Amino acid sequence: MKTLLLINYTLNYGGAERYITGLANYIVKNGYKVTIILLDRSPVQYSLNGSIKVIQPDYRRPDRRTSKILYFIRVFFYLKKWIKVIEPDNIINCAFPTFVLAAVGVRRHVNISIRCNPSNTSMIEGLNMPLFIRRFFYKRAENIIAQTNYASEFMKSQFMKSQICIIPNFLSPFTYSDMKREKIVLYVGRLIKSKGVNILLESFSCIDNEEWSLIIIGEGPERKNLEDLATKFDYNKRIRFLGNQRDVNHYYQTSEIFAFPSFTEGFPNVLLEAMAAPMACISFNCIAGPDDIITNGVDGILVETGDKVSFTRALELLMSDDKMRESFRRNAIAVRSRFSIDTIGARYLSLLTE
Repeated sequence: MKTLLLINYTLNYGGAERYITGLANYIVKNGYKVTIILLDRSPVQYSLNGSIKVIQPDYRRPDRRTSKILYFIRVFFYLKKWIKVIEPDNIINCAFPTFVLAAVGVRRHVNISIRCNPSNTSMIEGLNMPLFIRRFFYKRAENIIAQTNYASEFMKSQFMKSQICIIPNFLSPFTYSDMKREKIVLYVGRLIKSKGVNILLESFSCIDNEEWSLIIIGEGPERKNLEDLATKFDYNKRIRFLGNQRDVNHYYQTSEIFAFPSFTEGFPNVLLEAMAAPMACISFNCIAGPDDIITNGVDGILVETGDKVSFTRALELLMSDDKMRESFRRNAIAVRSRFSIDTIGARYLSLLTE
């Protein structure tokens, strides 16, 4: 039996975490032995097949820069130890590519999966890693897995490497049901500055339509600032912050519109999930991912990133036009087959057997 090792930072809440969990469960069902190595001590929030082994360190990643350097040294030797024990046939790594490649060496089949905007070095590597160092180590990877067309082209220009393949995220399986929809604009995601939730609050507050409410699902360091902003704008208490929710699908299937004002993405899972629900979606056309999911004017609306005026007008149009929302929902259902676990999983199996 072939062995696959998956490496990620955590299996806590998040898009990369859902991806790792779903991929691990799919690969196990197709005859592989799967182990997951995590690089941080935190709770595992997703359900895994009982045969999948999860290995975690007994320490957390620190915030201070000097402490981070010591952390990465520990990670280096931690990985070397466990890779020697596991002896995997293939590795798919989603965390700190340079450090992992340095630890693994050149005798393993390592595939790097870049899960965020590829130009954001500090997000990908955990530190601002110089390009020449990344180029040196990325040459050791058998493949670099990009999630979007933009990411693929960007990385080809950066690393001059031909073995870059595009494999988007897959839909996490959930039960679709015909539930009654309410006039709710929904946002799901982290409450951080780059997600642009402040623009959504300002846009929604500018629209004079008392029938609609706005629900914000998610947590993050900007929650207090956003709640203060909502209090300033929202005289009729139409905006609600619900924090993290285990059953997000309930909100996908009972809300009319999904609004996604993010400034930067790797591949927005929540937008894909909302399309599949199906919802009428509006999104900034940020780098990267939304235009790989939405066909503008056919199954959703794409707005130039950061254009608050156009975002407000488009949101108001969508709120007022029942036929447009219904048309978008009807067309959006196609993402269920385009991004199904069987469709995307088969591409991973092909990659592992090349």
